Amino acid sequence: MSILPKISSATASLVVADLRSDPMDGQIAACVLQGIVNRTSAEKIYVHHTRCADNRGGWADPAELGLHMAHTAEDWLELVYADLPKNLLVPSAGRYPMLKTLLLKYHEFLSGVVVYDPRLEQATIELATTIAGQRDFLVVSPTLYDWLQEEGFVFDQKTDLRECNFKNNLECLEYALVNWFDSANHQVAFTWSHMTTDMESWGPANKDYVVANRLFTFYLDIFDKEERAHYKDVFDHYPVGTPILGWTDEIVADGLFAGMGRMMIPVISVENLSVSSSFETVQIPDYEEVIPEAEEDAVYLVFQVADGDNLLHSLVYEPYTILRDKAFGKVPAAWVLNPLLCEIAPRQLVWLTEHLRQAGQEPVAMLSDGSPDPDRYTGFRRYCDILVYAMAKAGMTGMKQMAHSEAVAWNVGPGELLSGYSGSDPRGIGPYETHLDRDTFHMGSVPLGECDLVGILQNAEAPAFISVFAGTAMSEAPARIENAVRELIEALPDRKLRFVTPYVAKGIFKKLNEK
Repeated sequence: MSILPKISSATASLVVADLRSDPMDGQIAACVLQGIVNRTSAEKIYVHHTRCADNRGGWADPAELGLHMAHTAEDWLELVYADLPKNLLVPSAGRYPMLKTLLLKYHEFLSGVVVYDPRLEQATIELATTIAGQRDFLVVSPTLYDWLQEEGFVFDQKTDLRECNFKNNLECLEYALVNWFDSANHQVAFTWSHMTTDMESWGPANKDYVVANRLFTFYLDIFDKEERAHYKDVFDHYPVGTPILGWTDEIVADGLFAGMGRMMIPVISVENLSVSSSFETVQIPDYEEVIPEAEEDAVYLVFQVADGDNLLHSLVYEPYTILRDKAFGKVPAAWVLNPLLCEIAPRQLVWLTEHLRQAGQEPVAMLSDGSPDPDRYTGFRRYCDILVYAMAKAGMTGMKQMAHSEAVAWNVGPGELLSGYSGSDPRGIGPYETHLDRDTFHMGSVPLGECDLVGILQNAEAPAFISVFAGTAMSEAPARIENAVRELIEALPDRKLRFVTPYVAKGIFKKLNEK
């Protein structure tokens, strides 16, 4: 059995729907319909240009609808789905152009509609999504429901959540747990934030995966002390160690969930997971690289492009930047990817691995944003077991771990472990620490642009190994690294600087210590 839910019906062809002209409530409905159809159909709906306020990529493109966004779903159509027949849908006229086209084609897949309550928008959209997965209902706003009536769409059943008169998020959650939890899929938990119908929304794109797999999804305000305490009410329904997918604020959630023995795998509005997860889990060959001669008078730098634990980074920002940044491949670097791409997006993982390795870059693993406390042994053990499995499937020898890196190293045994984080974040080992623990090479991290890297390198006693956090691929990370290298070489003409991957750094460290 896979760690993450997979779609059992294989994809034979794609029906491509551009949602850019549909308002947010129409996009929500379209992605819910996508999940219902894709659960069983070999001809799967494939969407692109959904909106997400947290998608702050698109650095090479002009602003679109007030947001700079990276729309990588269109790229994947040719990069990994070129072999599949495609039918590009033509939008209809009117307020919901692509949704109407989809409904005309797939209306028979629907059993009814569920109307969410705009007075308690975030909580009732998630409740409606849970109901939709179990009843094959379309999730609609009151405005969209009226439009459906005007357009002549008839549904046999209707659930109107406005009639529940929920006073707050907790009432909505209690109703959901009593009425809809037991019949849901419990393989993973799911939670979601910022699901609104304005431009601040974090987008509808996850809805297809949640609905297709009949997951239980809910919303609580994690910044509200009373509501925050009730996450435990939900997660206690799942075995300790069950992954939590979705998103809520990481600064609060990491500590909260870690104390429960839980991990959160960030899945922020990644399109078409009900398509990508329908392909067989892959096995990537182990990463290997030739180790050059060790130089005792050199300083070795490992740059890292991070946040790939979040599938938005792994499947949107990083491929977007790989394709468009002319500096890509100029300097060796580690690129953090979620190793569970082997299950949820296997074709994309193959493409990413090939392009990174061919360019002298090393894919390294990061499973979740935060991890269970080692004292919560059952959850921590499960976290480590998933890492061992997923890294082996993804062919990754190295990983990124912010907190509890020593405990993780002893239980997972990665070849290289990049620890620490950026700025004032205290998680992980010290920023200049390197050591070999059994067969794991530990490297602490310093943040590029937030430290005196020239001074650090100037005063480092060779041989030295420095890991540099170079930010994320929400902007031109390779260009940022290339500029940093140029500046370091100019500022330190007498220092022997070597730029390597974590795998090479470990190999050189071992050679030096064997002398």
